[in-house]
Amino acid sequence: MTAGRTVGQLAKAVGVNVRTVRYSERLKLLTPIFRRPSGYRVYGEHEEWQLRCCDPQEWRGASIWRSSQQ
Repeated sequence: MTAGRTVGQLAKAVGVNVRTVRYSERLKLLTPIFRRPSGYRVYGEHEEWQLRCCDPQEWRGASIWRSSQQ
């Protein structure tokens, strides 16, 4: 994966819903490597790895824990 993946491509490659990718970005647990001039988010290999290795159900607990620490 050299050029990166859009939200839809990343979701399909990992086997999750597009909403899961957007939700993780809203929680600041996943960050696109850049945005194309058209506004599309582009994700790299690290973000793909994060989605493959981490259970999205655990993210909610992580974000709650983070917000309580601030």
